[in-house]
This record gives sequence, structure tokens and C-alpha cells, in this order.
Amino acid sequence: MKLKPVKITRNLMLCIFIWIYICLNSMILFRNSDIRYAANFLTMACIVAFAGRLKLYDSTKMIMAMYLLLLSTTALGAGFQQDVYGFVQLCKVLLYFMLLFFVLSTSEHRQKTIETYMNIYLFISILISLQCIVLFFLVWFNCVEPKQIYYETIGGNKQSFGILGYGDAINYFGNSQFLRTTSFFREPSKLGIFLIAPILWTYAKYRETREKKYLIYEGLLMFNFLATFSRAGYLAFAIGCASLFVFHTAFDKRKYEITPTKKVYATILVLCGAICFIVLGRFLYQFTQSEAEMYDKANSYENNAIMGMINRSSAMESRYGNAFIRDDSNFETIFKKISESPLGYGLGWSGREQEFNNPTALGFWVYSGGYPAIIMIALIYVVLFYKYCLACMYSGDLKMRMLGASFISITIQNMSYGSWAEPYYLLVISLMVLAVETKKRELNEACVHEKICAASS
Repeated sequence: MKLKPVKITRNLMLCIFIWIYICLNSMILFRNSDIRYAANFLTMACIVAFAGRLKLYDSTKMIMAMYLLLLSTTALGAGFQQDVYGFVQLCKVLLYFMLLFFVLSTSEHRQKTIETYMNIYLFISILISLQCIVLFFLVWFNCVEPKQIYYETIGGNKQSFGILGYGDAINYFGNSQFLRTTSFFREPSKLGIFLIAPILWTYAKYRETREKKYLIYEGLLMFNFLATFSRAGYLAFAIGCASLFVFHTAFDKRKYEITPTKKVYATILVLCGAICFIVLGRFLYQFTQSEAEMYDKANSYENNAIMGMINRSSAMESRYGNAFIRDDSNFETIFKKISESPLGYGLGWSGREQEFNNPTALGFWVYSGGYPAIIMIALIYVVLFYKYCLACMYSGDLKMRMLGASFISITIQNMSYGSWAEPYYLLVISLMVLAVETKKRELNEACVHEKICAASS
């Protein structure tokens, strides 16, 4: 197979540095906080340098305005609480949202840009999968031992395997150890949700090209995804695939149009998916916890290890525990707190260990921004869903549908663990918006061309 030469362009370098920034802020790559800050600063400087001339499209203005308003709600909360550290955390999150700005404002050749970002995403995911699969079998055959290392970046200990990543979810299965794959992420569920978009994209590429290499990539990614044993990841992925199936079979895939009736059907579908996610997640959590307790009482280590595939190892302490719909989501406490301070408490709590635990995305923003944040979150996701996600799902382009399904899966998974501010999630949103805007432009150009041809004839 002859490799095609890669032409180094400013747009390609921008994509690469944006992905470097995403990796720096999605994974734990450096033990020392100062090194991480320096790497972030240099990477952001390179992004600004390669961005060149920025063009503010209408979609960019609207989306950035909504997210800035959301962030302003947390600034109000921090101001009323007189929490200076809340403004520090706000600046950090603001830099994440700047990815939306750079991706949406610098993409002249939009379809090519989408391909470039997703190809880099796929490349990184394949490297991570190879890393995790090697470590998975090395741990299974008791060939390696982790080292306990303190990381300033997270303020805690990690079990490190060096270049093979981390393994803080290990349990015994007979005479062997069983590892939930983690790579350099904070925990397995984070890796699982990171892999959903490239898994779906790889399938779309295979359907488009029929090249067997994409089947190999799909196998590597799926093995790694399944080896995370993330209940939230499994259910979110299943809901994303179910939405693809429904939109593919129930609606005419050749028509790029959204009627009011279709909007109602789609809304019902996603709401049902979200409800199923919560109900099934709660059931799985209660089931696995009761089974683990039963095996603990029976002192049956082999069977208890089966629970350990899904739950975190009993030997390891976790900030958030084992829950799927996590018991420390503290929604009752949150609404009690914001009734005392309706404007929220700012983002300072999210950077201080053990001050207040809430790993869910909704709780993250509600506690930080209070009632105004609830309004902005509702507005943002109504716009993203109706204006962009539905357009992707109703299009005849399989890759666009995969971006829409990735958005649905990651958004729903973050209801269990996340913040809706992870850099790779924001990139998926950006690419979904780019795909819809590109499709609209193509349709408008085709319509103008038809009118010119009709006038000339």
C-alpha cells in the first residue's frame, strides 16, 4: 500500500496543536503542575500563532455568546461568595471553551477540516488502544507491577505503569489480576467516553471506503472500550447507537429537512433515552453493589472479582466511589445550597479537593452558577440539539450522523460523570456545527446553481 504524502499546512499545524492542548487537559501527562501549566501556555501560544486571520461566522457568534453567558453566571456566583479562586478556575474553563472559538473561526475548508480533526482523533485513539491492550494482557499474566506515584496535578496518588499508563481499578481473578483500562485518563469511564466518537467515525469511514484497515481499527477501539468496564460508557454508547438505528430506519435518509413533527419525535426519542440511561444505570449500580456485598460476606474472591471488573478495586480509594448514578451527586444538597445562594458558588469548589463532591455535569453547573446557570444550560442544549444535532441525524451523510450520535452519547454520559466542558467534547460540538453549516452551504450553492441553469436555458 502506497502512503500518500502529507502536505504540511497552517491549518494542519493548527489542528495538531489544538489536539495537543486537548490531550494536555484531558489526560494526566505530567506529574508536576508547573510543567503542565508551561506546556499549556506554549501550546495555546502556538494555536494563536497558527490561527491566522479569524472569521466570525454567525454560528460562531451565537454559540460563543451562549457559553460566555453560562460562564458569566459562575463569575457572579464567585463574586458574591468573594472567592478569588473561583475566578482562577473560571479562566481555566474559559480556555477550554476557546477551542470552540478557534475551531469554528479558522475553518475555511470546512469538510477537509472535519476530516483532519477526526483523523487525528482516530490516530490518538488507536495509539491509546494499543497501549491499553498491551498493559491489559501484561497485568493479566502478572508480568508488571504498578508504582505508587504522587501527582501534584490531581493532588493524589496514582498507580503508574510508566508509558503504559495507569491502573487504579485492578482486582484479582483467580491467580491473575484484572485491569480496567485507563491509559493516562483519570479513570476508566473517562477513557470509555473518549473512545465513543472515534469508534463511530471509524465505522462511517469503513462504510464509505470499504477498506479493511478500518475494521482492524474498529476492533482495537472496541476491545479497549469494552475493557474499561464502564457502565455509564456502555449505556451512553448503546443510546447513541439506538438513536442512529431509529433515525436510519424510521426517517427518509435522503431528505435534508426537519419538520415540526420530526422535531417532536426526536425530542421524545432523546428524552426516553435519557430516562432509560438513569433507570438502567441505577438498576445496574444496585445490582452490582448487592452482588459484591453478597460475595464479600461469602468470602468468595473469584466471584467478587467479577464485580471488580465493573466496580473499583476495594484496595483503591476513589474520590467519587463506585456508583454509576453516583450517591454523592448531592442534588438535594445542591438545591438546598442554591436556595441559600441563588446565584451559585462559582467554580472555586471544583479545584479544591474534598470541598464538595459532585461529578455530574448538571450538578457541576447548577452549583457553580445557580438558577441563572440552569436557564443557560437549557438554552444551550435546546439550540445544539434542535439546530445542529437533529440536522446531523436527519442528513443522508453517515459521518454527520456519527457526529450527532457522538454528541448524544457524550452528553448523556456526562449526566453520570463529567462537566460538559471536556476539551474533546467541545471539539465534537464544534465539528458537529461545522458539518451542519457546510451541508447548508452546499445546499445553498446547489440551489443557486440550479436557478442559474434554469435562467440560462
